[in-house]
Amino acid sequence: MSVVGTEVAIEPGSCRSTGWADAEINAFALIPILTVFGDNLDTPATVLNWRSAYNDCIEFNKQVNRAGGNAKMLYPPDLGIRGMPQSGITICCTKPRGLPLAGRTYQEPVSG
Repeated sequence: MSVVGTEVAIEPGSCRSTGWADAEINAFALIPILTVFGDNLDTPATVLNWRSAYNDCIEFNKQVNRAGGNAKMLYPPDLGIRGMPQSGITICCTKPRGLPLAGRTYQEPVSG
């Protein structure tokens, strides 16, 4: 039984695609993984090189998927969703329907 139900990594500095043993990749393959990056991948590197981190996580996801896992990359700009320059994209407050969220019950977002 897995203690972790799902992993969601939002703009990780690295997924360590070259740092995991096969047994560890096989363990990751037991849980769904979603990696999310915003739209500033090509911002000049300061502490992190975001494009390099993104590419590293794509390779990690491929390794997990080859081991039979379900690892996906969400890159909102591919969907036409962009944040403001240097601000990234904010992802907030998602929970399964019916669970309390800050004292309220979560409802599906209303579009429009």
